[in-house]
Amino acid sequence: MHNIMVFYTLDTYNNYYLLSYKRKFRKIISKELDKNADLKTYFDDWGGRCYFFVNELGEIYDFEKGSRKTIKHLQLNINQFKKMGGRYIFSAVPILNSRDNNLVLVRTFNDKDSAWKIYLYSVKKG
Repeated sequence: MHNIMVFYTLDTYNNYYLLSYKRKFRKIISKELDKNADLKTYFDDWGGRCYFFVNELGEIYDFEKGSRKTIKHLQLNINQFKKMGGRYIFSAVPILNSRDNNLVLVRTFNDKDSAWKIYLYSVKKG
C-alpha cells in the first residue's frame, strides 16, 4: 500500500489564476525580484509562472542532489507568506540564511532512488 500525500502550494505554473493573487504572491518575493531585473521582468510579464524566484538561482531551478549550490542571501516577506497560508517551504538546495527569514530546517529527505535531496523548512512560530 502506498501513502498518498497532498500538498497545497502557494506557487504555481498555471495558465489561469487571478491577477490579484499574483500581486499578493509577488509581495513575498519582491526583494528577490528587485535584485535581478531579468527575474523581475520574467515574473511580471509571464503570467503562468508564479514561482519563488531567488536571485542567486536565477532561472535555474532543477538542482539534483549532487549539486553544491546553496542560497546565502534569501530575502522573503514571511509575513505575507503566512498571511497567504504558507507554513512550509520545500527547497532543492540549502537556505543558509533561513533564520533571517524566520525559517527552521525541519527535515532533509534524501532517498537513494531520487534525483533530488529535499530540504523542508517551517516558518517559526510566534
